[in-house]
Amino acid sequence: MDSCLMARDGKLHIRLTGRHPFHEDAPGQDPSREEIWQALQQLDLNEYRQIVFGGGGDPMYRLEDMMWLCGKIREKSPVDLRLDTTGLGDLLRREKTAFQLEQYFQVVAIYLPVEEQAVTDEQRKAIRHFAVAAGLFVPKVYLVVPESSTKEKKKACQELCLQTGARYREEDWAS
Repeated sequence: MDSCLMARDGKLHIRLTGRHPFHEDAPGQDPSREEIWQALQQLDLNEYRQIVFGGGGDPMYRLEDMMWLCGKIREKSPVDLRLDTTGLGDLLRREKTAFQLEQYFQVVAIYLPVEEQAVTDEQRKAIRHFAVAAGLFVPKVYLVVPESSTKEKKKACQELCLQTGARYREEDWAS
C-alpha cells in the first residue's frame, strides 16, 4: 500500500502531511492530492468502515487538498470520514475552518497535547473554540488523550468535554 495510506482495524488512514504544530516538521515532501487519489483509486473504499485523515501531521495544514479528496472519495463511496486533528486549524490557517467540515465529515477527533508539550493560552483557546464550532457542523466530536495520561490530565480533558459538548476518549498512542 502507498506510504500515505495505512489500513488498520477496518479503517483506512490517509497521511496528508508530516507537519504538526507541536512537533518539528517531518522531513520529506508531502504527497500531492493527485498522488493520494491515484493510490485511493486502487482500493475498494467500501471495504473500510471509516476513512481517517490524520497520522503523523495535522491535515488542517492542507485543508483544500483534504476537501478535494473528500469530494473524490464521496463520488466513489459513502464510507464515513473522520478527521484527526490538533484542533488548531483556525490558528494554522488564520481563518474559521470548522464549518468547512460539515459537507463530508461524520467524526472529528481532537488529539490534545500531552503534558510535556508547551501549549500557549492562544492555542488552548483555539482548541476550545474549534471543539465547540466543530460540534455545530459534525455529528461526533471527540477530545482524545493518551491512556497513559495522568489522572489530572484526564480530568482536565473531561471538564473540557463538558464545556464544549465534545465526547471524551482515551487511546493507546503507542500502537
